[in-house]
Amino acid sequence: MLLNQQFTLVDYYFFFLKGFFLHSCAQNCERQVILSSRLILETRCTGLLCEKIDFYTWSIKYRENEDPRWQEITNLDEIVLTYMNSPNLVTAQGKLRGNATYQVTVSGETSQGHSSIGTYSFVTNSPPIGGTCKADKTQGKALETNFVINCIGWQDDDLPLKFQFGYNSSDGIEMIFQSGNSNTATGKLPVGDPAMDYKLDVRILVVDALGSSVEVRIDLKVSITRGLFSFLHFLFNLQASNTIDI
Repeated sequence: MLLNQQFTLVDYYFFFLKGFFLHSCAQNCERQVILSSRLILETRCTGLLCEKIDFYTWSIKYRENEDPRWQEITNLDEIVLTYMNSPNLVTAQGKLRGNATYQVTVSGETSQGHSSIGTYSFVTNSPPIGGTCKADKTQGKALETNFVINCIGWQDDDLPLKFQFGYNSSDGIEMIFQSGNSNTATGKLPVGDPAMDYKLDVRILVVDALGSSVEVRIDLKVSITRGLFSFLHFLFNLQASNTIDI
């Protein structure tokens, strides 16, 4: 077996002097790596010299589409969550490029200077592209106006697509009000953030069959109705009147 021989996406092996490395994929090991999930590669060693390995060094390069030129990644600390001297490698979510070929190289070295190099290649999936998501109106009244949000033009090789519609409430809680294969959502929305001119942050996640996704954000103005304001004012006064000082 040659030291730099290429192997499958799932695992590869290489000899380290009299030691033997098993480098396996522990997470995100489908035929294409999903950008929205972490990739975890684990290195295991069996052999006489395994305990004498003092240093690990990692490097990553990639090429996009049909471009034959490899580009070295110099800012590994922004992509990799593990230490560079770790025997394992974990990539951060959403930091890899879609529709690209990656080659990960790891070298192990003893304090006596003996070393060996192994490589691991994988292809990343690309998220849906080319589409838009729009609301039929930009403003309305909370719990009264029917908003229609429609997503069209999204393309991906891995079908079917799924659409998740949600929003961030004024107190920062993410709420999902529709999820499934339908590219259209219709419904009444809650009041937006009064401190931001009643802006409501609507978020749509477009997901392909492999789990790669792209997020679209729409800002809507959802103001409070007079009736709802009166009702909330009534509840506030009711609560205040029932408060007992001790």
